Amino acid sequence: MPGESTIQPRYVGVAARWWWRLGGEIR
Repeated sequence: MPGESTIQPRYVGVAARWWWRLGGEIR
């Protein structure tokens, strides 16, 4: 699926930003 390949990098950017903020508290 080409849609997944294009959404992967875009979704990863948003998830990484959220994970970094939540990770700080969870870590």
